[in-house]
Amino acid sequence: TVLDAGDAATALRLAEGVQLDALVTDVVMPGRNGLELARLLRERQPDLAVLFISGYADGLVDEISLDDDRTMFLAKPFSPSVLAHALEEIRSMLRKRAS
Repeated sequence: TVLDAGDAATALRLAEGVQLDALVTDVVMPGRNGLELARLLRERQPDLAVLFISGYADGLVDEISLDDDRTMFLAKPFSPSVLAHALEEIRSMLRKRAS
């Protein structure tokens, strides 16, 4: 199931009481940015996998910690196959955690 939100406030409302497998978020969004959204959702679910995407992040990309296996980043533009590969990596990571 995919929950679609145009901004962080909507995403937070949709995620209320829901166990998320992963978050795919743009770094730059209206209102709160993707880093803030990920931080707030990880307060609820510390192991949440996050795929950040951005074409222009005005320095925010430097704040993304790629030190752990929970976080990935894709620079725009990217092809649908690159996105599919990144999502498959997240699925693989989730399967490893579950076993």
